[in-house]
Amino acid sequence: MDDPRTSTTLTMLLDAAASAPAVTDDPEGAASAGAPAEPSARRGSDGGRSFVGSVLAERHPVLLGRVLVRYDRDDVPRDAWLPVMRGVGARFGDTVLLADPANWCEPLVVGIIDGFSEEQTRPPIVAHRLELRDDEVVEVCDSWGRPLLHIRDGADGPVLSLARADVDLEIAGRLRIRADSLELAALRGAVAIDASDDVVIRGEVIHLN
Repeated sequence: MDDPRTSTTLTMLLDAAASAPAVTDDPEGAASAGAPAEPSARRGSDGGRSFVGSVLAERHPVLLGRVLVRYDRDDVPRDAWLPVMRGVGARFGDTVLLADPANWCEPLVVGIIDGFSEEQTRPPIVAHRLELRDDEVVEVCDSWGRPLLHIRDGADGPVLSLARADVDLEIAGRLRIRADSLELAALRGAVAIDASDDVVIRGEVIHLN
């Protein structure tokens, strides 16, 4: 005669097997069972689009590499401090291209769009500023602490003084010196000019002695 406990156990196992979900290769079923969703699903349909914006400010109060950009998203204006791709020097007033990667949390400034403004020379950005009093100089020294050059404010403008008796200026390419007028003076000793090719002197009037 069969043991009633064995029959009861068998009935419980059959009921559990009948109620268990069927095993399937459907990836959507795996996602619904708790598998991590794709990045595009986490961002929704908005991820992966591009936008055009305008730079409102160049320096974040705390973070480096971010600019304040105003752009329209779903016809809603937004202002946000967005990270800038390396090598993109976005400045105030620039029209920039924004990319919104599907697996990233915010848009990125990926480029500057040209052709919206008149050609103009952008003024240089002052990275560091040092103010000198009348009796102060800027001194550059070598690794031993010996002065190499001084920069000071003279009566007729800034004066750059090289601190060594003998100085060599070596340039791999062409050296150009441009000014409204140019003076060369040898306080002591001669002036020697050596050239491996022709020496050309042009002027309205050339005075010798």
